[in-house]
Formats: sequence, C-alpha cells, structure tokens
Amino acid sequence: MTSAPKLSPDMLRLVQSIADLEMCNSALQFMSEWDEDQTVIHKRRKFRCFEDAAVMAYCRPFSRANGLQRMTFEAISLVPTEAELDLHKKLLERRDKVIAHSDVDRMRLSLSTLSISVGEFVLPHLAWDDGLQLYDDRTAVSGWVRRLISACANLLFENAQELGAGKIRIDHLFREGDDQRQI
Repeated sequence: MTSAPKLSPDMLRLVQSIADLEMCNSALQFMSEWDEDQTVIHKRRKFRCFEDAAVMAYCRPFSRANGLQRMTFEAISLVPTEAELDLHKKLLERRDKVIAHSDVDRMRLSLSTLSISVGEFVLPHLAWDDGLQLYDDRTAVSGWVRRLISACANLLFENAQELGAGKIRIDHLFREGDDQRQI
C-alpha cells in the first residue's frame, strides 16, 4: 500500500484557489439571470447576495488565511493586463470597503422621518441601495476569473506529475468511519 502524497502549503493554496474561483464564476453566472427591470427589493437583494458571494470568493485566494499565504500572480505565472489589474483592484476594494466592512465613504443609505398624528410620533424610514455594482463588468470579471483558473489548473497539473498517484483528503467535517460525509 502506497502512502498518500503530501501537499505543501503552496499546493494547498493552489487547490483551494481553484475551488474559490469556480465559486466566484458560479455566483457571476447566477447574476446573469438578473432582469434589469426588476424593482422588487427582495428580488434585487437576491442578486446583490450573488454579487457579494462572487466578490468574497474571488478575494479569498488573494487573502492570507490561517495556514495559507496569499496567492500571487507570479506564483501562477500569470501577467494580468491593465484592464485585468483594474478589475482585480476593484474587486479587492469592494470586498474591503463594502462587503466585509461598512466604510462610511462607500455607504449608500437614506434615513427620513415622518411625523404621524400631528407630531405625536416620528416614524423613521430607512432606504439603502441594493444596486449591483459589478453587473456591467460581470462578463469581463468572468473572463478574468477563467484565466486565473486556467493558470492555477496548469500549475496544479505540473505539480501533480511530481506527486504521483494517491488521494489527499482534507475535510474538517469528515470523521473516520463516517461514510455519509465523504466528498
């Protein structure tokens, strides 16, 4: 019986990055189902959730995680174009200032009050913009993400040749003897 190959932290980052980028592309595909004429707030919010998920999934490979370094373009031998670098910066900024945090300089909300019953009560009314900031760029972002996935997959293929045959499993939900939770 041969022992399972071991993955270096760089290889773990590479494998997880492919999964994260695939998740990003899935969320972008879900966004494509949006009808620009939809004005019902809960329907718009659904697509905003897809956008937020796409941004978070995109940014994970480029963020330091417990046990993993950030992925770099150099590590996957990819030279982005200026347009791709602009998209990259836009996505990271959106994650940092809007999705993961609520920076005041990026807020889009309104609070108005209405006096009811001749001044006896003041009713607050909140409104915020659930607009899709990346909707117009979704095709460009998806193309860029596919290039990243391709670069990661090529590097993974090269490294797999050195690993040899075997199976590596990292699953925090799996317990020995629990066949129900296998991926």
